[in-house]
Amino acid sequence: MDSSPDKLYKAIAGLFPDQFEVHKVIFPVNEIAYASLLHQHFHEALLADKKKQLVMEIATYLSGCDEHSVYSYFYRSNHTSSEHPEWHMSTAIFKKSGEGLPNEVVIFTYNLALLGDSRKNFYRVLEDDVFFKTHFNKVSLLTKKEKEIISLVTLGNTSNEIANKLFVSVHTVNTHRKNINSKLAIKNIANILRIADVFELNITQPA
Repeated sequence: MDSSPDKLYKAIAGLFPDQFEVHKVIFPVNEIAYASLLHQHFHEALLADKKKQLVMEIATYLSGCDEHSVYSYFYRSNHTSSEHPEWHMSTAIFKKSGEGLPNEVVIFTYNLALLGDSRKNFYRVLEDDVFFKTHFNKVSLLTKKEKEIISLVTLGNTSNEIANKLFVSVHTVNTHRKNINSKLAIKNIANILRIADVFELNITQPA
């Protein structure tokens, strides 16, 4: 029985026709891929040219790792029967040539919709990645009390109601709210609600 890698890849590709890819990689001596696509995920499926560039960058990256290393990335696809886009996770491995460089990049893609209801939080993180990165440092500046006040604001509490619940003065609550607005650089309640949702500040913080 022929157990060559090419036969094995073809067999796997036959079982998972839309999930399995094998890319041949040739390293020109005078060319090294610039890693402009690594360490990010994509809000749309990659076109052929961009996919080719990503494969080259993955190969270059993995050439400096040990032989068991993998590289994973996420992309969103709108071409589904669902009205909502679906996210996919792709994992790449490589096979080295005799010179120690990868000459094939093998990519297996998993549709995260198969995770069922547990995919919802995962999708939210992926969809809000740019927003998350933009506001992460700002949110890290919040004190425990400020996070608690945000959680109460998201529940619709007024400053007077928050003051009664926290056993502090309304002036203290308003000072905290000014500090929150300043640290997060926000101007309206809608911004607070979105930040609270993405960073899960709408869950009452422990005292």
